[in-house]
Amino acid sequence: LGAGLDGTVEALAVLPNGDLVAGGGFTTAGGVSANRIARWNGASWSPLGPGLDGTAYALAALPSGDIVAGGTFTMAGSIGVDRIARWSGSSWSRIGSVTNSTVRAVACQPNGDVIAGGWLNSGTVTSGYWSYWTEASIPLVAKQPPGLFVIEGQTAAVAAICAAGYDFSDPVTYQWKRNGSSIANGSEGASVGGGFVSGAAGDFTSSSTTTTLSISNARLTDAGQFTVVFSNSCGSVTSDSATITISSSCPPDLTGDGFVGGADLGSMLGLWGACVASPCPADLNNDGLIGGSDLGLLLGEWGACPN
Repeated sequence: LGAGLDGTVEALAVLPNGDLVAGGGFTTAGGVSANRIARWNGASWSPLGPGLDGTAYALAALPSGDIVAGGTFTMAGSIGVDRIARWSGSSWSRIGSVTNSTVRAVACQPNGDVIAGGWLNSGTVTSGYWSYWTEASIPLVAKQPPGLFVIEGQTAAVAAICAAGYDFSDPVTYQWKRNGSSIANGSEGASVGGGFVSGAAGDFTSSSTTTTLSISNARLTDAGQFTVVFSNSCGSVTSDSATITISSSCPPDLTGDGFVGGADLGSMLGLWGACVASPCPADLNNDGLIGGSDLGLLLGEWGACPN
């Protein structure tokens, strides 16, 4: 690629038009001054403004053609930055505040949000070596709620986590839903005839972004598809759907008709083998496999379920 570079290349990114951007420890590209970052258009090298004052270890291209660079630098052009910056095609700008050390990896989302990894914390938020930057400030689901299988009368509890880092003077709220309808705290809060609900809705605090929906004395009517909506003044996000299955007090009654018989046997045989989804009601002995042991438990309860 022309006369090449005079120092190490640590990262590459391809722009939507096919141009190549290189980042690293070099200060010239093709004989042209280019501080740690340069662009190759297929014929020649060019700098990205005044460049960076430290090594660029990571690059990512946005759909718009902008470039996000991460590394050890604290200046991008004439702008003070914290080891991560954005090039618009004509100028550099800051992306948040990374206060610790080197950014080693960068990825861009289609909507322009940025994910960074390395030896870092973001602003005042402890990030465990990962950070997510969003200009929209709409909440993100950091951990989706899992599926759940419980026996009628037990407590069904499902949790989800909202990403930390939002301005909690404008709180992020959460609202759990069952089959698309909002759940309320209290008796029959999830369904008519259902159990007692707690944790259905509320505000997060900066010290905790985990929400747990609990249905004590869960009834068959409480089963369904459960989601949680995180909202603030910038917008809302809905989690993936989690299936909560409530079985009668007779676990081999897979169809919930109060009778262990041919329909339940057919259901088990149709799912024979390793569990491929959670929950896995036909896995009666909870070993992760639907097999002979489960069949034996089903046959041992053949007939009408006990009260």
